[in-house]
Amino acid sequence: MKPVVGKVMETFRALGPEECQVELGLKLNGEVALFVSKGGAEAHIKVTMKRKPHPAASDGGQS
Repeated sequence: MKPVVGKVMETFRALGPEECQVELGLKLNGEVALFVSKGGAEAHIKVTMKRKPHPAASDGGQS
């Protein structure tokens, strides 16, 4: 997870959002029966970023 989080933070710094929220989730499961076992894993990353438009963008780029 650490390399993934590092890459996400690097991207945030490059984009420069005013506000950001990161949700990381990891789910592990396993099952053991007579001579048979199985396991699984799930992961997700949810990212929400907010930015205000530049003043030049709101006036059509004319100053």
